[in-house]
Amino acid sequence: MHERIMLVDLFDITPKSHKIQMVPDKDGDLYVTNLKIEEIHSPDELHECLRTVQRNRAAIASYTQSNKRSSKSHSVVRIRLIGTHVTKQEESIGNLNLVDLAGSEHLKTEEAVRTAETKNINKSLANLGKVILALLKKQEHIPYKKSKLTHLLMPSLGGNSKTLMLLNVSPLDECYNETLNSLIFASKISNCKTGNVNE
Repeated sequence: MHERIMLVDLFDITPKSHKIQMVPDKDGDLYVTNLKIEEIHSPDELHECLRTVQRNRAAIASYTQSNKRSSKSHSVVRIRLIGTHVTKQEESIGNLNLVDLAGSEHLKTEEAVRTAETKNINKSLANLGKVILALLKKQEHIPYKKSKLTHLLMPSLGGNSKTLMLLNVSPLDECYNETLNSLIFASKISNCKTGNVNE
């Protein structure tokens, strides 16, 4: 099944075309076309930007009639950090990617209106699982480009990156199966060693 996940700029949610592309002359780094980029100079400005992103994400969820209990979208926020050594006047640049993954979910009959949306989310999470498995097995080819999600996360999972994953699970009995699947997924990730990006 072809993935139909859309890329949406959460700083400017007017419909635009976005593509994931490699940065010229930079091994393994990516960028997304037609994005609005905000220059930030203080923690307060950063917090306000994150609040804007969250409001716009919630607005999009209301348009698509997403489940109120769980977000049916992935969110990826890239913070580009630029530091300058005062004495040497040398510049250092690094990226911090904040990723909020939508939870996997089984559809109920009355939720049929969200069938395609939920299938696409679950498919992208399954592809993330395949990437994690390939990293775990130290395969030569890592299938990053199977999904827009894994393609976006490629710099976070490969090369010299460091990744920290926080897992959010529900204590409710009705969520037992999803909680168990999430814990199994997390146990696989904990055994992964990231390496150089190979396409």
